[in-house]
Amino acid sequence: MKTTIATKRKAMARKIGAEFIAGMERLIATAKAGGSKAVRAKHTLRTTAPEPFDLPVIGRTDVSAAREALGVSQAVFAKILGASAQSVRAWEQGTKPPSGVARRLIGEIRDKPEYWRQRFRLQTAAPG
Repeated sequence: MKTTIATKRKAMARKIGAEFIAGMERLIATAKAGGSKAVRAKHTLRTTAPEPFDLPVIGRTDVSAAREALGVSQAVFAKILGASAQSVRAWEQGTKPPSGVARRLIGEIRDKPEYWRQRFRLQTAAPG
């Protein structure tokens, strides 16, 4: 009989499920035998809270303002962001929103343009 990928996946799922259940049974047995102190002594328990990593709200004017703060063309800004010039154009026209990664970097550029000018080694245009 030929073993299919689906059959292998089902067998693996059963094995993982059995290991999970066995682990939970050991945890329950430890808790019943010695309470929470015994559980902490035998098992690693961690409580974590997610960090607030909300993406910045970036509108079409934010995209062009960030680009202009760097003093670069759409093509150069696209290279900085790892996007196409067509995408930058669409973001500035408001026909398409930037991706999450692009929003994050545009927000950083918007908030600290001088840092990013130095980081990207961009020359500031001479006045007048």
